[in-house]
Amino acid sequence: MIQIEPYTKEFEEEYLDTVLAHTDTGVREKIMTKYLQCLPGDFSGTEKSFEALILAPFDKLKEAHGYMSRMSWNRIEKKHIIKAYKAVAGAKKKGVSMRIRIVRNTGLTVCPYCNRDYINCRSEDTSGAEMDHFYSIAKFPAFALCLYNLVPSCGNCNRIKNAGGGELASPFDRSIDWGRDIVFSYLRKEMDEVEVTIEAHGFMKNNVDKIKIREAYQIHNVEVKELLEKCRVYSDSQREEMREVLKEAKISDEELKQIIFGPKLDNENIRTKSLGKMMSDLHRELGIY
Repeated sequence: MIQIEPYTKEFEEEYLDTVLAHTDTGVREKIMTKYLQCLPGDFSGTEKSFEALILAPFDKLKEAHGYMSRMSWNRIEKKHIIKAYKAVAGAKKKGVSMRIRIVRNTGLTVCPYCNRDYINCRSEDTSGAEMDHFYSIAKFPAFALCLYNLVPSCGNCNRIKNAGGGELASPFDRSIDWGRDIVFSYLRKEMDEVEVTIEAHGFMKNNVDKIKIREAYQIHNVEVKELLEKCRVYSDSQREEMREVLKEAKISDEELKQIIFGPKLDNENIRTKSLGKMMSDLHRELGIY
């Protein structure tokens, strides 16, 4: 639901250095032996090295995914790779674990899958997020340490996602139109009730269905009803009257709308505001912004 922008080169290098410091040569060789066997010929020009794998952008991981799915990993190999991942995730710099540094470098404070639950850290050593392996560590251990396979998420989305099946949309997938492929609206029902509706396309439809986003949002009909009531009370004509009363303050209609409805929501502040995507879509539908 929220697209995550690529990390800075500085953070990619910091992450890679941490991985190299916490994985031994044997683990790297095991990963690369399997990795090289299953990739297509030139892998779209990407160098076939351990370092290239760790920092491979999501489109490269997606390309390799079909080839990786044909592989089998034994329990011992998985055990060592999972151990290496845990060491990397817990590695500290100035007292802050890599898990927390990843979340901070995404710029997110809310879960990118649901845009409901906050994932900001509680302290320098307590993460508020779980680290979802978009391609599961059980089936695709070669991706366990890949930076762009790690998605900070809330506990609910992580558990539900990993319990389900089907191809989903990664927040790192640049081929998805995150503004148009999922759109929130509402449906008026009897007794002044409303139902939150979601129109989703492509893999985003799988996310909505598999992670049960539609079901999760039904409790937020309260926020929708509050917004509709504000629209009724503070109509264009009512706001004009208010500005006339407050004319000495020289408040514009845009400023007045921000006071009543909150600020206009864009892709940047949706990353940090719970329900930001839903409210942004409703603001647009209702002609507020």
